[in-house]
Amino acid sequence: MRASRILLPAVATMMLSAACLAPDAVAQTRIKLGVIGPLTGDFAFGGQFQLNGARLKVDELNARKEGITVELVAEDDQSKCDVAVAAARKLITRDRVDAVLGAWQSTCTLAILPALPPGLLSAGPNGSSGWPCRRGSSTEAASSTRSK
Repeated sequence: MRASRILLPAVATMMLSAACLAPDAVAQTRIKLGVIGPLTGDFAFGGQFQLNGARLKVDELNARKEGITVELVAEDDQSKCDVAVAAARKLITRDRVDAVLGAWQSTCTLAILPALPPGLLSAGPNGSSGWPCRRGSSTEAASSTRSK
C-alpha cells in the first residue's frame, strides 16, 4: 500500500506536467483531467484512493497560481469494462478532457484504449499488466503498485 501512496501522485504529476507542456495547453489556461475508476462497489477503495490522490495533486498545482488551472472530472466505472468505455467516451466528447487517469484495473484500461483519440494523454495507475504499452499506445503510461 505504501508504494500506491507514492505512485499515484507521481503518475498524476507526470500526466499533468505533460498536459501543461503540450502545445495546445500553453494557449489555454485550463487543463481538464478525467479520472475513471471504481467509485462504488467492491473495489471502490481503489477508485477512491486514485481520485483522492489526483485531487491532492490538482489542489497543489492550482495553489501555485501560475496561470494554469487544473479541473478534475471523475467518472465511476463500477469495475465494469463497458461502463469504463462509456465513461471514457463521455469524458472525451462531453467533458472534453485533456488527459485521462484510469481505469483502476488493467482489463478496464485495455477496454478504454480503443475509445481514446490519438494524442490524448492517458495513464493506467494500477495496472499490473504491461499490455497497454506493449500494444503500441504511444500516449499510454502504465504503472503498478504490485509487490514482487
